[in-house]
Amino acid sequence: MIQPRYAEVLLTYAEAKIGQNSSDQSVYDAINKVRQRGAANMHTLPAGLTQEHYVLPFVTKEL
Repeated sequence: MIQPRYAEVLLTYAEAKIGQNSSDQSVYDAINKVRQRGAANMHTLPAGLTQEHYVLPFVTKEL
Protein backbone atom coordinates (compact mmCIF):
# COMPACT_ATOMS: atom_id res chain seq x y z
CA MET A 1 0.00 0.00 0.00
CA ILE A 2 1.31 3.44 -0.93
CA GLN A 3 1.14 5.93 1.92
CA PRO A 4 1.79 9.56 0.99
CA ARG A 5 3.52 11.76 3.52
CA TYR A 6 1.28 14.34 5.19
CA ALA A 7 3.58 17.14 4.03
CA GLU A 8 3.19 15.95 0.44
CA VAL A 9 -0.61 16.01 0.79
CA LEU A 10 -0.53 19.57 2.17
CA LEU A 11 1.75 20.82 -0.60
CA THR A 12 -0.27 19.10 -3.31
CA TYR A 13 -3.38 20.78 -1.92
CA ALA A 14 -1.67 24.19 -1.95
CA GLU A 15 -0.36 23.69 -5.47
CA ALA A 16 -3.82 22.67 -6.74
CA LYS A 17 -5.49 25.71 -5.17
CA ILE A 18 -2.84 28.00 -6.65
CA GLY A 19 -3.24 26.33 -10.04
CA GLN A 20 -6.96 27.10 -9.93
CA ASN A 21 -6.28 30.74 -9.00
CA SER A 22 -8.27 30.21 -5.83
CA SER A 23 -5.64 30.57 -3.15
CA ASP A 24 -6.83 31.74 0.23
CA GLN A 25 -5.65 31.53 3.81
CA SER A 26 -5.87 27.72 3.68
CA VAL A 27 -3.02 27.71 1.14
CA TYR A 28 -0.77 29.73 3.46
CA ASP A 29 -1.79 27.52 6.40
CA ALA A 30 -0.93 24.34 4.47
CA ILE A 31 2.47 25.65 3.35
CA ASN A 32 3.30 26.99 6.80
CA LYS A 33 2.43 23.67 8.46
CA VAL A 34 5.08 22.04 6.30
CA ARG A 35 7.63 24.80 6.84
CA GLN A 36 7.23 24.67 10.62
CA ARG A 37 7.44 20.89 11.04
CA GLY A 38 10.10 19.23 13.14
CA ALA A 39 13.69 20.13 12.38
CA ALA A 40 12.79 22.24 9.32
CA ASN A 41 11.64 25.20 11.44
CA MET A 42 11.59 27.60 8.48
CA HIS A 43 10.01 31.05 8.58
CA THR A 44 6.31 31.27 7.75
CA LEU A 45 5.03 32.84 4.57
CA PRO A 46 3.61 36.32 5.05
CA ALA A 47 0.05 36.79 3.87
CA GLY A 48 -0.53 38.74 0.68
CA LEU A 49 2.12 37.20 -1.54
CA THR A 50 1.13 36.94 -5.18
CA GLN A 51 0.54 33.43 -6.47
CA GLU A 52 2.72 33.55 -9.54
CA HIS A 53 5.81 35.18 -8.09
CA TYR A 54 6.05 34.06 -4.52
CA VAL A 55 3.71 31.32 -3.32
CA LEU A 56 4.16 28.76 -6.12
CA PRO A 57 7.99 28.80 -5.91
CA PHE A 58 7.72 28.06 -2.18
CA VAL A 59 5.45 25.10 -2.87
CA THR A 60 7.55 23.62 -5.67
CA LYS A 61 10.76 24.12 -3.67
CA GLU A 62 9.30 22.16 -0.74
CA LEU A 63 8.41 19.20 -2.97
